[in-house]
Amino acid sequence: NSSNCFVPSYVLTTQPLKAISYDAINTGKGSMQNSLTLGGITGTLADCSAGNTSGCVTTATYKSMDLSSAGSATGLTSSNFNATLATAANFEFWDAAGARYQVAGSSSLSAANVKSGVSLFGVSGNYPSSTYPLASNTGTTDLTLFTTQLTTDGAFEFFDSAGTRYTGSGDSDLVAAKIKNGIALENFSITGTFTYGCPTGWIKVPGDAAYGTNDFCVMEYEAKSVSTVATSQAALTPWVSITQTASITNCRALGTGYDLISNAQWMTIGANASARSANWTSGTVGTGYLFAGHNDTNPNQACAASSNDSLFYVETDCTPVSSGDTTEQRRTLTLSNSAVIWDLSGNVWEWVNYMNRGDKPGNTNAWVEYTALTGTTTTALKDLVPTNAVKAFWSDTWNSGKWIGQIYPGTNGSGGALVRGGAWSGGSGAGVFTADLNNDPSNSRTYIGFRCGLAAPSP
Repeated sequence: NSSNCFVPSYVLTTQPLKAISYDAINTGKGSMQNSLTLGGITGTLADCSAGNTSGCVTTATYKSMDLSSAGSATGLTSSNFNATLATAANFEFWDAAGARYQVAGSSSLSAANVKSGVSLFGVSGNYPSSTYPLASNTGTTDLTLFTTQLTTDGAFEFFDSAGTRYTGSGDSDLVAAKIKNGIALENFSITGTFTYGCPTGWIKVPGDAAYGTNDFCVMEYEAKSVSTVATSQAALTPWVSITQTASITNCRALGTGYDLISNAQWMTIGANASARSANWTSGTVGTGYLFAGHNDTNPNQACAASSNDSLFYVETDCTPVSSGDTTEQRRTLTLSNSAVIWDLSGNVWEWVNYMNRGDKPGNTNAWVEYTALTGTTTTALKDLVPTNAVKAFWSDTWNSGKWIGQIYPGTNGSGGALVRGGAWSGGSGAGVFTADLNNDPSNSRTYIGFRCGLAAPSP
């Protein structure tokens, strides 16, 4: 049943005749392996040892592919190699020995799923990018407009370069009006405009690192009792006949952050004021006298203040006036920020939130000049007066002759509650840095009042 073939007439056989291909015979030696002779024809075709060679034949070593098990999968060729690997379908290939293998490609092998700058099988990565961005895991906002989203209430998410996801939340309170004036948060493009404000009748005091204070507020006037509430106002005479304990209670009753003035706050105010020429009778720091306030018994009582800061003296009937018999009787001190504080020395003593009963500097029932005083472990000298070691403008030779004040320590084991400033009858003993440690916290006197501080000013 073959075409294009013949049967020799001289062949006699009892078996069925075999047909052979005419083309196979006529192909000749160029169709047979070299060294192989068939029908008097010796082949000239080499085996396929070189690989990728045409016009050769397979041998036991270089076998032909067994296509009998070929499936329907795509064949992996040099021309479709990269495309086949990047296709989500099976493909097949054979090794040099003719063994067949089948694996699956993946459509995930694409620029969108390969890191930018990396090339795999002809695929150049482009992830993440504007074309293939990092996908959001949730419904939260992606962190793109950095400063806008950090300053807006609400959750956001972001990813690092390894693709790890993080979440955070913004805060609309992150605004210039709530950041200290002049402080620049450059990463957020915000420069603060907030300046500390103080309650009505209070002043702001610049902080002093030497005393461990930040900016704080303090009563401009000695505390007055207005419906039994500690109030800073010019009118009325100071609230006196009150204990240190009750003074602390009344200050704290004003709200969070309020307290009886601390010794560190008192020293911050005193050091600031005494470094200003405007607070010395001569107009020069250290020359003349530091203003000592109403301390000459004229009048022989505590006086109200004035809402007019230029009326800083008193007549014999406590009437506020703009000039006095002696310059050092001026009742106001001006701070470096131009804030004015009344009666820090003179008028009435003021309780300070400070105790030292058993380690008093001086340890005596007598007035002691600061030039003759050595501090103790509990109360260093710099806690009573600005020493030259702490404040360069200060002279350690200054004494009550400069109206800076003195100290009455009392003996160890007695008193211990600190009052400062002096009263209307204090004379040369009164002054900004005058101190008395000879009172118990339960004592109340007609000549002792108080003043409150606010460590955390409100905006």
